Formats: sequence, structure tokens, C-alpha cells
Amino acid sequence: MRFVFKTLKNNTDKDLTFLYDSQMFTVKAKSEEVLPDYIALMGAKRLADREWTEILNIEGKQNFISSCLGETNQPGPEAPKLSLKEEIEEQKQLVQPVKEEEVQFPDLQDDHSDLDPDEMKKQEREELKKIAKEKGLEFPNNIPTEKLKSLINE
Repeated sequence: MRFVFKTLKNNTDKDLTFLYDSQMFTVKAKSEEVLPDYIALMGAKRLADREWTEILNIEGKQNFISSCLGETNQPGPEAPKLSLKEEIEEQKQLVQPVKEEEVQFPDLQDDHSDLDPDEMKKQEREELKKIAKEKGLEFPNNIPTEKLKSLINE
């Protein structure tokens, strides 16, 4: 994985130690450390929490955080120098294509997709009559569909 790196500067007289994802990072007093940008930002925020005393001056605190971060031209240990083409190929290998498969559900049948709603109701009623006759049920021809359903389900 490729990272953007930043320099975390600790210009104070105390070492800065903080955790990120259960991993401990330490930047010695009056020194700087090259870290992935998101970890460097976390460290700068921790340093600001410890050192910034003007609680209501949020803009000043943001400026303090920005002053703790610096750009770096050094590649980190996990970022070998690659050409743009090589980096694109590396990213393509990391991304696995998603296979789309059509799942068949044999128990579900859609025999009526091309029928209009009235035709579907007629066909449903005919199917219900057929089921009722197979069960040996007697019913009048003009029985409402809902009553026919409840008769079959009894």
C-alpha cells in the first residue's frame, strides 16, 4: 500500500508519545519523524492537545497543528520508488474485480411479468380454483377471491 508521508515536528522540550491503532509512536523532543500523513496528523493533534493553552482560540490551535506538520521528499519505508506506470499496475493488482453472477431461484417463478394487473388477477383466481378442486373443496363459482384463499388455507 502506498502512503503520503508528512514530517511530524516536535519543537517542545518533552518527548511526544501517542497511540494509533494500538501502535505506539514516539517523536523525541526537538526532533522530527517521517510518518504516513494520517498518523502525523494524529500526532500533531495530540501535541496540540498537550501544549495549546488557549482553549477558546480554535484557529490558533489549528495553526499550531499545521506548524507541527511538514512536507517530506523522503519516501517512507513502505513506499519504494516506482514510475507512474508501475504504480498504476500495482494498484490494479490490489483491486480484485467483482464477479457478478445471476442467482437463480427455482422456487420463484415469474410467469406473469408481461400481463396487465387485471389479467394477473384472473390468472391467480383460476390457479386458486384449480388448487381448491384438487383438494376436493366445493365452492360457488362467484365466491370472492379472498374467501377462496381462506377456504384453501383452512
